Amino acid sequence: MGRSNCKIPTTHYLTNEEINQHQVTTFLCEESGQNWITEEGWYELLRQFVGAAKLKENSEVTWEILWLYIPDFLEHGKMNTIQNVPKLGHSFSVDDPDPFWQQTESCAGSKVSDDCPWRFEEMLIVTFTP
Repeated sequence: MGRSNCKIPTTHYLTNEEINQHQVTTFLCEESGQNWITEEGWYELLRQFVGAAKLKENSEVTWEILWLYIPDFLEHGKMNTIQNVPKLGHSFSVDDPDPFWQQTESCAGSKVSDDCPWRFEEMLIVTFTP
C-alpha cells in the first residue's frame, strides 16, 4: 500500500476551468502532471476486481461479474463500459479471443436483454461511491 502525494485538482486538466469536488474524474497527479498509474497497472486493478469473485486464488467462482461500468483510465476517467480485461502481459483488444474476463453482452447495461441467461431477480447492480 502506498500513499499518493497528488493533490485533488481544482481546474480541469484540458480547459483550465475551475471544477468542484464532484467533477473530479482523473487519474492524473496534479503536482507532476503525470499519471499515477500505468496502463498495465490499470489492467492489474481490473484483474483484481473481476477476480474478487473467488474466495481463494484457485477456488471456484462464487459469483460472476457480468458488466463493468466504471471510470476508465484509458479514457481519462470518463465513465465507460469495460468490455474485457486482458490476461497478464497482454494489451487490451476488443477482439481478444481469450481475455482474462469478458462482459456477458446479453447481460450488460442498465437494461438487461431478454437473451441474458440469468433471471433479472438473480442479478444485482452494485455501486460504490468512495
